[in-house]
Formats: sequence, structure tokens, C-alpha cells
Amino acid sequence: MKARFHTVKNDTYGIRAVERAADVLAALAAADRPQTLSAIAARAELSVATTFRLIRTLQERGLVMPSGELGGYTLGFRVLELAHALTRQLDIIATSRQFLVAVRDQVNETTGLTVRTGDHWAHAAHAEALHPVRRVMDIGETAPLYAGCAGKVFLAAASDAEIEAYLDRTRLLPLSPTTPTNANVLREQIATVRGQGFAESINERGAGGVGIAVPIRVHDGRVVAALEISGPADRYTAEDRARWIEAATDGARRISSALGYHPSTHMPGHEQWTPRQRSGVANGSQE
Repeated sequence: MKARFHTVKNDTYGIRAVERAADVLAALAAADRPQTLSAIAARAELSVATTFRLIRTLQERGLVMPSGELGGYTLGFRVLELAHALTRQLDIIATSRQFLVAVRDQVNETTGLTVRTGDHWAHAAHAEALHPVRRVMDIGETAPLYAGCAGKVFLAAASDAEIEAYLDRTRLLPLSPTTPTNANVLREQIATVRGQGFAESINERGAGGVGIAVPIRVHDGRVVAALEISGPADRYTAEDRARWIEAATDGARRISSALGYHPSTHMPGHEQWTPRQRSGVANGSQE
């Protein structure tokens, strides 16, 4: 049987508003021409008043714009930006797939590709282990950046100012006894990731799993994804750890190379993570 590790999700906050906003966008996407407020409300099965409020908010975000034609509305240009971002991610997925399978075959543990989405990370692709009991990665599964090895990779790639801003707006809630809930502890973990070039986590999301993640870069050195090897913590040995680190590092290097990244064109050491780092995160002194 499969061992499935679950994330903690909150389905009670703001879900209805998001659903309604999605319905409005879907109504506009289904139309061949600009739509009036009443037409959008009818397609989305919402009241005109509710639709008006949603359109105002979506317009502020650039997702909807007035057409100037009989008071109509169309999708905004921000939708094109999001579509372009999805295209980039899909290109990464297509490029990475063969390498994920190769790493999986090397260690016989589930190997995945993760991407950052706001203050969370999400599974984008995977090659599952062949063990009867294995880590199952659900495509689209998300978790906060502070919990799990993949999130630490993305935080390590951020500037120190971005990390401090993230800490200011984020409550470090415990998902398990090993989840970092202290800002200075998280800063130290980020510094460790920057220094060693990979992130490691053990049961940080309370699902009994362990993982190793390594950054994936594009031509200009930016970290755009992470390669993660994960499995049950009860069969994770020191020998496995060494094999996982080697396999994940090599796999991420191969994917990065396929995406146009060449380490020889970038400075070694901490500068490879971001050119804007300061020493504060490394020593945990910032508040």
C-alpha cells in the first residue's frame, strides 16, 4: 500500500470569495467579446452587486479591465503575465522530467520538482519510488515556505531584505515538533542551506517524511525550482542521506544545465544564491 503524507490546509478562510472571483474570470474567458456587468453576473450566477465588487478588486490587480465599449469588461493584461509564467514553469517541467526519473531510478525514492508560488511552495512534477510504501506527491500540493526542505531552498535564494519581509508577514505555526517556529532558528537554517548548497528536513510537516532539496537555476543564475528527493523517515539512514545529496545535486545540476545555467559564469559561494545578500541572516542577528 502507498504511504500518503498530507499537508495541513485551511479551507475556511476566504474560499468563497476566491471561488466567486474565479467564476468572474471564467465568465470573461468564455466570452468572445467584452461583457457588460449584468452579463458577467448572469454567467457567473452572482448578483450584480457582488459581481461589481469583485470586478473592482480584480481590476485593481490588473486581472480585469474596462473595454470602453458600452461599459463592458475583458480580461486584463495581468492574465497574460500569469499565462507567461505558467508557460515558463511548464517548460521547466518538460525539461526536468527525464532527469527526475533518472534520479528516482538512482535512489529508488520519490523525486519531485517544486516551484515557488507566493509564500508557499508547490509540487509541479514527480517520479514516484517503486517501493510499496513510498512518498506520494500530489501535483499542486502546497506548503508554507518555512516548512520543508524545498521551501528553505527558495528562502535561501531570496535576498535578506525579502526574507525579513517574509518573516514580518508570516506566522511560523508548528505543523510538527520539528517545524521551525522561531525566526532566528529559521534564519540559521537558511544560512546553512546557503553554505552547503542543499536543504534537508525531517518531518517538518508532521507527515513522517524526510527530504533533501537542491536549487534549479536558469541561464542568469536565478533559482526557479527545486529538485527534491523524499521518503519515509523510518528508512532514512546516514548512507541514504549521502546518496540522496549526491543524486539530488547531480540531477539539479543537469536540469540547470539544460535550462542554460553554467556555474563558471557565476561567482562561487554565497553569491551564487543572490547578489543582494547581507551577513545578517547568516548570523541570525536581524530582528
